[in-house]
Amino acid sequence: MLTPGLGQIYNGQGRKALMLWGGGLLANVLLMFVKIESTYFGLIALLVAELLFYVLVCVDAFVCAKRLRVTTRLFKPSRWYAYVGFVALVYVAALPTPFVIRRYFFQAYKIPSGAMEPTLLIGDHIVVDKRPRQARRGDVIVFVFPPDRSKDFVKRVIAVGGDTVAVKNGIVYLNGQLMPDPYAHFEVLAQNRSPVSPRDNFGPVTVPAGKLFVMGDNRDRSYDSRFWGFVNEQSDLEGRVLYIYWSRDLNDHTVRGSRFGKPVQ
Repeated sequence: MLTPGLGQIYNGQGRKALMLWGGGLLANVLLMFVKIESTYFGLIALLVAELLFYVLVCVDAFVCAKRLRVTTRLFKPSRWYAYVGFVALVYVAALPTPFVIRRYFFQAYKIPSGAMEPTLLIGDHIVVDKRPRQARRGDVIVFVFPPDRSKDFVKRVIAVGGDTVAVKNGIVYLNGQLMPDPYAHFEVLAQNRSPVSPRDNFGPVTVPAGKLFVMGDNRDRSYDSRFWGFVNEQSDLEGRVLYIYWSRDLNDHTVRGSRFGKPVQ
């Protein structure tokens, strides 16, 4: 189960071991191109298929071992260096795969703050689609935080290049019009808002070409473009958030099963 093909090495079937392992690895990578992980059920289906493949490889090794025991001495073609060499080959060859997947396809992140509540809660684990795609208004994205490039932030795209955005008493105006904002969440009463804080009153500013203006859904607890400026779409955009695959309340440590598989809109 830990190294598919090792049982075949035990049976002296080196070529078959490489074919099974290589075929499984290739299939796993190719599935990324058909967006198998774009939905929560696609992710579950991929994990189940992978587990089933591992089990079938083990069953094949077991059945062949029983059959070969009758006709040959199993340990004659098997040596300790065959096992060590195969394991080393498998792990060295597979080492780049997770980095390739995370760099170009999908990556998991954990939500550490309440800036996107109630859309994303502290303790949510999300899947992000990293394949190239132009950001659109309303997308929830992960990006490199411009003031500190060692950090990743998650926010919602409010405006794209060419748009004019303003905030008046906490309410967003896009291109001079009141912006439909169904995901916005407020904790501060209108009468308690500040006329000078960019949290409550900001702009108007025009977003430069190739830049994004982003805000947290929890408008009163989000450190976003109102304070530090724009996101460079070309260099800083990591990807678009797809869904929540796991969630746990960090206060009482309960699992929030109702959030599993929830699409992020």
